[in-house]
Amino acid sequence: MRRILPVVLLGFLSGCEDTLSAQPFVSDRQFRAALPSAERHTLDVIDASDGYLGMAPPVPGTWPDLVQLSLDVGGDLNGITLACLELVESAAATEPSYRSETSREWGPFEGTDRVTYSVEVERRSDTYTWDLRSSAAGANTLERACAGEHLSGAVALADGTGTLDISLEAWPTLDGAVGNLYTEYDLTDGQQFRIEIDGLGGPNQRAEDGRYFFRHRPGGAGDFQYRTTILLDGEYEGLLEVRTRWQSDRRGRSDAVVWIESSARRFSFSQCFTEDDRFAWRWTDFQDGGSYGDAAQCVHETAAAVDEI
Repeated sequence: MRRILPVVLLGFLSGCEDTLSAQPFVSDRQFRAALPSAERHTLDVIDASDGYLGMAPPVPGTWPDLVQLSLDVGGDLNGITLACLELVESAAATEPSYRSETSREWGPFEGTDRVTYSVEVERRSDTYTWDLRSSAAGANTLERACAGEHLSGAVALADGTGTLDISLEAWPTLDGAVGNLYTEYDLTDGQQFRIEIDGLGGPNQRAEDGRYFFRHRPGGAGDFQYRTTILLDGEYEGLLEVRTRWQSDRRGRSDAVVWIESSARRFSFSQCFTEDDRFAWRWTDFQDGGSYGDAAQCVHETAAAVDEI
């Protein structure tokens, strides 16, 4: 009888030891959930029906110009972001190469285009910081190419808030590319992004600056706003502001303003589109100006300025 208690205690302690040693492996999914993904951390300009901005693919010749511009801008931003996120997702799909109670590491890996990369994540309470380091194959060190921070959501870890910072100079496959893209995101209720680009450009290209706000609600309605520097006719410095709003029934409106700095001139454009993606009405004060179509079909009666940037 004297030996029962020690044996029971040894069994209990042995069970505790197994549980503690297994804990880092069980929680791999938490570290993965804190990492950004291509699905959740890019502008959702394509919905489940393969439509754009909540709308079906356009009939040739009927697509509102300002909406197409917004699609192009969103696609360009997504393209830069995906350069980072696709490598992050590829790494996190494998088993970690290192585990501790508060960190995970994946890699280094040899990727396409002879790029070597690795991903590291550190956890402090409900906050996760991560970075992706990469270099051309054979380089002695890996440089930080993109990084971020994620604060766990109240309901689900992945449905939180955070940041994403991408440096184009650090990408070994983008020879001569310069500039940064910085994103603040909120995934607690749909998608919300605040994006800044600073000095973004490539070899023999003009560097651009821009600010962007994107909101896509769970029901399908959304708001995309941006302000960016432009070069008109190859010589005139200008500033472009665009705001495109859409409802869950796919009707919406785009409003734009262009300023030409050298002449202090200002031009405005507005377009409304219907649920079948056709022009309902458009107006401009550029050149001869004019109004075309039926303004009564506009789901938003008045123009809306960029107000989130």
